[in-house]
Amino acid sequence: MIVAALTGLLFGLHPVHVESAAWVSERKDVLCAFFYLLGLIAYVRYAQTSSEVSKDTGWMPRAWYLVSLGAFLLSLLSKPMAVSFPLILVLLDWYPLERTGGGRTARLIAEKIVDRLNMENQQMLF
Repeated sequence: MIVAALTGLLFGLHPVHVESAAWVSERKDVLCAFFYLLGLIAYVRYAQTSSEVSKDTGWMPRAWYLVSLGAFLLSLLSKPMAVSFPLILVLLDWYPLERTGGGRTARLIAEKIVDRLNMENQQMLF
């Protein structure tokens, strides 16, 4: 907690990326980072709730997945740099969440591809 406070104070005194903090035209960086991180947090929640689904929370994994998909779409609309999001989700599934064991790797990668195709179809509508 102290390290985070000192880092925030240091950034406030001398931001490394001044444009995002000072100019309105550079808010795309902040928006992209916000929605990217929101999508990652929602995906981790999705992974946690899908592994411990009970009869009471059967709709929760789908809701977290849709929040993750929406945040990814908003992040991608903010800045094209968010294209790496599905790859990061595969890496999250592989190491910290350890969801790749038991032949589930192909299903998890297919989940990200379908997610990407759905997003591209939605972009064609706009």
